[in-house]
Parts: sequence; structure tokens; C-alpha cells
Amino acid sequence: MDDKQFAELSLRSSLCPSLETQWDKPDTYQHWSDLHAAAHELRNVIGHVRAGVQAIEADRDLTPDARKRKRHELARQAMSELEKIKSVEKAQASVAAITKRWQTKIDSVMTKPEPEDAATALLLREVRDKVANLKDERARMAWLQRFGDDPIVASALLLGPAGLTNLSEAERVLLTNKVEALADPKIVEAKFQATKALAELERSYRAAPDLVAQCAGLDKASAARPLSRKSELPNVTAPKGEPPKDTPPKAAEVSPPVPEATPKAASPNWPSKKSSSPATAGGPNWT
Repeated sequence: MDDKQFAELSLRSSLCPSLETQWDKPDTYQHWSDLHAAAHELRNVIGHVRAGVQAIEADRDLTPDARKRKRHELARQAMSELEKIKSVEKAQASVAAITKRWQTKIDSVMTKPEPEDAATALLLREVRDKVANLKDERARMAWLQRFGDDPIVASALLLGPAGLTNLSEAERVLLTNKVEALADPKIVEAKFQATKALAELERSYRAAPDLVAQCAGLDKASAARPLSRKSELPNVTAPKGEPPKDTPPKAAEVSPPVPEATPKAASPNWPSKKSSSPATAGGPNWT
């Protein structure tokens, strides 16, 4: 493996490591296209920094101080590019949109009695009473496993007042998965994969400033400052509990602080919530 291949492998493992192995292809659905676009844009920014640092270090005409200044300037430009990125927010919105469509399909399975439908209301109440009388947790779970595929059962417990159903989180997830499978068996896996990929993208986005700082040799205090823009997952329910929380890229050791005798470069322009700049379309274009 040559240096270029190693650098590419390192970049893939640092940002969205599951992109090539577990994510659906970008041409399947719009939300996957947007997830891939955001991941590649993040990788382009970090890849440009790494390539730039390598070029700076290879320039034998530069003094050590000049190399440091150029690396820090490169880092400031990268932070500016990270501030402009809108593709992560677009991916979030795209996953939220498909999740809403899935939820509409799921809701169509549920039974919501009309005010005049006394018979259905009574049936729903009997289901809640039945589950409430099952005090043993194993007995409750076994009953739900057996009868939870019935839309009446799921509707009574998922749509009923929380104080009457008293479902545990595991029981609620089980019933939710059953309802999703009734609506469309593919929804459970599709929602899980999309939610997991979005969480991985967001972790990579938050880790990007640290990676820039490491490449440029900034001090640890600067590298510790994260992006201030908050990235939140859409309100989706993942099957069988929350998606695995992968460990974000580990911060590597950086160069020691610049001695006092050396002029210090200004701090990088860290991204803020107020950014409204458009996203870069084909990767960074820095002059």
C-alpha cells in the first residue's frame, strides 16, 4: 500500500467509515443521495487539508516558521469551508421527510375509533385492561409477542394514554416494530439503516474541526473547540433500541505549542450558528 492509498483509507476510516460498506447506494432514494453527498463533501474538505499540509512539508524552500504559518492559514480556510457546508442539514431534512412518509403509512394501519364508535372504544379498553392485569414482565412480553400483530392490540396500547398502558420502552419498541412490519416489512430495516447513517454523518461533522486541527498542527485547546451548529436527529424510532453509537474518530497527538519567539497565527475561524453561506457543490475551491 503506497502513501496515497494509505491516506485515502485513513480518510475513510475517520469520516463516515460505513459509507462504502453499509450505506445504500446513492441512486436508490433521495435521502441516500443526500447522505452520500454530505459525507463526500466532508471528506473533500479534510482531504484537501491533508494534501495541502503534505505539499507544505515537502517544500524545502520554506522555513519552519513559514510552514507553520501556511498550515495555520490552510486550517482557517478549511474552517471557513466547514462553516459553509449545508449538505449535512439537507441530509437531515431528507431523512426527516422520508421518515414522515413512512410514519404516514404506519399510521394508516392503526385503529382510531370515531366518537360514535362505542364498540371499538370498548374493545380498545379491554385490551388495555388485559395488559394492565399482566403483572409479570415476561408474561406481558409473551402476550405482546403473540398478539401484537393485531392492529387493534397495537392501537390500544400505542395510541392510548400513557397512564393507562404503562408500557416499558422494550414493549413500546416491540409493538412499534410490529406495526411498521404490518405497514410494510421493509420499513423497519430501511428506517434503521437511514437513522444509523445519519447519526454517523453527524458524528463525522462534529469531528471535522478536530481533524483539521490535527492535520494543521494546531494546539489541543483549539482542536477541542467543536462546531457550534447543533445537529439533531429527526424524531424517528429505531427498531430494537437505538442504533449503535460508534466511537467518533480519536484525536491524534499534535505538534507542541509554538514557542513564544515564533509569531503566532490567528485562531481559526470556527463555524457558528449564524452561517448562511451556500454549500460548496463540487468540494472546496480555495484560492
